[in-house]
This record gives sequence, C-alpha cells and structure tokens, in this order.
Amino acid sequence: MSGDPEWWQIKKAQSIDRRARETAAASGVNAGDSFLIVTEGTVTEPIYFELLRRDLQLAAVRIRVEPGRASHPRHVIETAAAEVKEHARRSKKGLLANTDPSKFDHVWAVIDTDVAVRDGIWNDVVTLSQARKVKLAHSTPCFEYWQLLHIQGLTTRGDLIDGATAKRAV
Repeated sequence: MSGDPEWWQIKKAQSIDRRARETAAASGVNAGDSFLIVTEGTVTEPIYFELLRRDLQLAAVRIRVEPGRASHPRHVIETAAAEVKEHARRSKKGLLANTDPSKFDHVWAVIDTDVAVRDGIWNDVVTLSQARKVKLAHSTPCFEYWQLLHIQGLTTRGDLIDGATAKRAV
C-alpha cells in the first residue's frame, strides 16, 4: 500500500518518542512546569529566550524572562532570589494573575563569565547561586558571543572572545 509507513519508519518513530520521554524524565522538567529566567542583559537575552520559546512552541511550560536589576552576576542572582520571594508573597496574598504560576519550579540566572572570571569572583558567584537555590546558565565569554554563533555561524573569530567586542558585533 502506497502512503503507509514502512515497518522501519514506525520503529524509528517509536524509538524517537521513547528517547524524548526518557530525556524529559531525566531533565526533571514536567509539562506545566514554570521557569523564571533572570538575565544580565535587558534586551538581548530576554528577546532571545522569548523567541526561542515561541519557535520551539513551548506551550506546555510557563517561562518568565526577567532582566536583572543590574548587569553584575551577583545582582542577577539576587534579583532571581528576590523575584521568587516576592512571587511567593503575592501568591500567598492572592495577588497573582490567573495566568501566573503559583510558584516557580525552576529558577535560572543567565550569567556572562567574562567579567566574573576577569574580576576573580566566579567561585563566589557559584557559591551565591547555590545558597540562593538559583541554577546558573553561564555563557563564556558572553551571551552575545553564542548568539553570533547561532545567527552568523561564526566559529573562527578569535577577537570575539572579548565580551565587549562580541557585544559590539551583535
């Protein structure tokens, strides 16, 4: 019968589905989970994550992207911790919108490593994130560098290792 999948196509689809379920189970993320992502940047990172959420059609999870109060790694982590605390307070008082999650299941801080490593505070950043129960998504040297790799497929520009140069290139 033409149009019917071959046996191997059915087996391949089953294998892909099984691997997707196993990966999802191992990630600790479930349908309906809510994420708070706090970023150093106020434009580049929030736009990137919003476009990524839209392009991947992540309707099964709730994601809130929030720029940090300042672009220093410590401030980003503290912003994330403060947002979680404030969200819990608002939830307890019944002040959340109907579309807001009652709590954040996953809290992330997106941190560029260039400044923290240069200033010799990276270990302090890691310790603070653990103390505040905020997971780190660190980009080396900076988020813009990785964005350029996605957009332009750049792989050999050594000058982009400097975060300021990568930010100007974006």
